[in-house]
Amino acid sequence: MKNKKALSEVVSIVLIIAITLVLVAMIWVVIDNNIKGKLAKASSCHNIYEKISFDEDYTCYNQSANRMQFSISRGEIDLDYLLIGITSEDSSKIYKLYLNDTNVSGITNYPSGSEIVSLPAENAGKTYFAENILIKPNSIEIAPSIEKNLCDTLDKIDEILNCA
Repeated sequence: MKNKKALSEVVSIVLIIAITLVLVAMIWVVIDNNIKGKLAKASSCHNIYEKISFDEDYTCYNQSANRMQFSISRGEIDLDYLLIGITSEDSSKIYKLYLNDTNVSGITNYPSGSEIVSLPAENAGKTYFAENILIKPNSIEIAPSIEKNLCDTLDKIDEILNCA
């Protein structure tokens, strides 16, 4: 009888250790997946600063035409798309520019005025108009999407000048 009690205690300890190992493994899988997802985003958005930026010399607001002109310079960087955010005191507008020619409502090419727009090629720049901007914006900012991960804002202009 004494041996059965000792055997029961050994089985209990083995079961407790097995349950603990299973719980640790489950927690590790959850944490590992979470970390991998965040690392994938961080690695795709890493080392991209100054590879997409506004050209401040060609970014301004034209009150008489109710439009904002902005110019984007692009270095060697692979993009899915680029978000452009224009914010004024009472509103904000967000536009999405793609690599391929696309009709983006409210955005036209400079100087042609064509409604078919695309991102600048690598190591190039393009200038655009944001149409129907009725109030002078407070700021304009850009955030790229790389490898299906939306990165943080890369460039922002907080003081929009009037076009000459």
